[in-house]
Amino acid sequence: MLQKEITLLPATIKIGGRFLAFDNLSDLAVSALGTNFGYGECTGEINRLRRNMEDGYIVVSDYLGISIREHDFIPFALDACRKERQRRLARRLRRENYTFRRGPVPGIRCSRGGGGMFRHPRTLNEMRNAVACDSDSELRDLGVRVRGRRKKAALPTLWHDLWRNDIDNKNWKYQRRTQYRVAVPSAKRMP
Repeated sequence: MLQKEITLLPATIKIGGRFLAFDNLSDLAVSALGTNFGYGECTGEINRLRRNMEDGYIVVSDYLGISIREHDFIPFALDACRKERQRRLARRLRRENYTFRRGPVPGIRCSRGGGGMFRHPRTLNEMRNAVACDSDSELRDLGVRVRGRRKKAALPTLWHDLWRNDIDNKNWKYQRRTQYRVAVPSAKRMP
């Protein structure tokens, strides 16, 4: 049987002449063989995999390039595919057993990121234009200068950590000026 440390490391599989790389051996087994591998009493595909690995058509290697033998890989692959089947079945049952307004809705997650505290000024293009204008000799001869507030040193970047002004009012209601919507007549052409 394979050691647990080896199964967590990157692995590759060669099928015919194609090489596929995976983050770990479990992902390799599930992706290359499918979740229905070895399901029930299906020994035909297990025997086919064993023959292909013995013939050298399929070669499974660990992160060092050392090939993994079929009598080590096949029991591990059966176990990995079984666990993935159980995980998918549990997720489907959670989705099917949902009743309206009786608990959390499955498959919906709250975003836990707090990326709205600082402003994200997009001033890179303006900085490039200011530097290009300062370095252009023709514009300098004509007396064209970038005004002080638009120079590269005065423009804010993402690293300036500017606070948002509406940190407490990130709501569509705050953006509206009136409670009602102004009806705009559509410009239909009359035939």
